[in-house]
Amino acid sequence: LRTICEYATEIFSHGSGGMTLKRTIAGFTLPVLIKVSTIAVRPIVPRKVDPARSVISVFVINLMNGQAEASMWNVLFWITQLFVAINSVAKSFLQESEERFRYYYTISSPQAFIIAKLIYSVALQCIMSLLTLLLFHLLLGSPLANNLLFTALAALGGTSLSIVFTFLSAIAAKAQQNASLMAILGFPIVAPILLILSRLALKTMNTVVVNGWWGLFMILILLNILIIGLSLILFPFLWKE
Repeated sequence: LRTICEYATEIFSHGSGGMTLKRTIAGFTLPVLIKVSTIAVRPIVPRKVDPARSVISVFVINLMNGQAEASMWNVLFWITQLFVAINSVAKSFLQESEERFRYYYTISSPQAFIIAKLIYSVALQCIMSLLTLLLFHLLLGSPLANNLLFTALAALGGTSLSIVFTFLSAIAAKAQQNASLMAILGFPIVAPILLILSRLALKTMNTVVVNGWWGLFMILILLNILIIGLSLILFPFLWKE
C-alpha cells in the first residue's frame, strides 16, 4: 500500500493534479487526525515502548542508594523521568523514514499530523510515568504525604516532557543533527520544567505550605500551551521540506 501511494504521489506531483489532491485531502482534518493516529503510531509502538529501561533505572538507584530521603527521592524521580522521555518519546520523528514521511504528506495536513504525534507521545509518557512511580514505591519506598497529588503531577510532568521532546524531535529529524541538536535545544527548555516540577512536588511530601505553588503550576501549564502553539505554527514549515 505504501509503495502504491508513493508511486501515485510521484505521478501527481508532475502535474496540476497533485496540488488539487493535496488541498482536497488536507481539508478533512478530523478524519485524517484519527487515521494518522492509527497508521503513524501502530507500526512504531514495539520499537519505542521499552518499560525495561524504567525497571533497570529504578533498580540501579535502589542498589546504589537504598532507601532515599524525601528530597533525594524527589530529585531521582524527575531525573529518571527525563531519561525515560529521552529514550521513548524523543525518537518520535527520528525513526521515521523519508518514504513514510512522503506517504503522510499525501494523506494529512501538518497540523493534524503533529497533533496526532503529540497525543500519542503524551499517552505513552503518562503510562511510563505511572509505571516509574509504581516502581519507586515498590523499590525505594514512599515519602509522599499526598499520593494522589503527586500522581497528578507525575502525569503533568510526563505531558510536559513529551510535548517538548516531540517538538524537538521534529526539528532534529529535519536538520539531520539528531543527538547534538536535541541536546542543545532541549537543555534550556527542559531544565526549567524539571525545576518547576521538583518544586511543585515538595508540597506532596510534607504539610508545609509552599509559597507560590499555584503560580508555578500556572507557569508550567502556560509553557505547555506555548510549546503546543509553537508546534502548530512552526511544524508546517518543516512539513514542506
